[in-house]
Amino acid sequence: MYTVPEKKPFTCLVVTFPPSQSLTETHVSSKLNRLISEFQSLPEPIDRVKRLLHYATLLPELDPSAKVDSNQVMGCTARVWLHAELGSDGKMRFFTDSNFEISQDFCFCLVWVLSGAAPEEVMKITTEELVEMNVGVVRKERSRVNTWHNVLITMQEKTKALVVEREGK
Repeated sequence: MYTVPEKKPFTCLVVTFPPSQSLTETHVSSKLNRLISEFQSLPEPIDRVKRLLHYATLLPELDPSAKVDSNQVMGCTARVWLHAELGSDGKMRFFTDSNFEISQDFCFCLVWVLSGAAPEEVMKITTEELVEMNVGVVRKERSRVNTWHNVLITMQEKTKALVVEREGK
């Protein structure tokens, strides 16, 4: 026999966002800030690089059929492939791979921050925000900044193309 439990008072918390701030924007900003804090908390460049290398183990493998010229990120020292999809939910999904481990790591960070974001949010992220992670090593810093820049720009270009395609323009 089932008995009805005694009714107890409860509280309900409602979270609202200002009109200029969407849940996705908060989510992307939160993820980006988390990565920046994580890398800035590591005082030694080698520790930041080691942390970045750890991320290579977390990046899902890109389907070999996606490793085509049209998915190659231009301007990177290493070979980097990027596949993008605009989901039926209106959110972006990114898949990457590289033949160079450190590039895979940069890609993981970008994929982690931007997958699941609305196209508008992907378009708002700047290279300068990513450089705050301070993962460059003095002698190779320019190359790594270029990787951030080239992968991010390609993500934004593919996002724009998918939105235009969806809207039939």
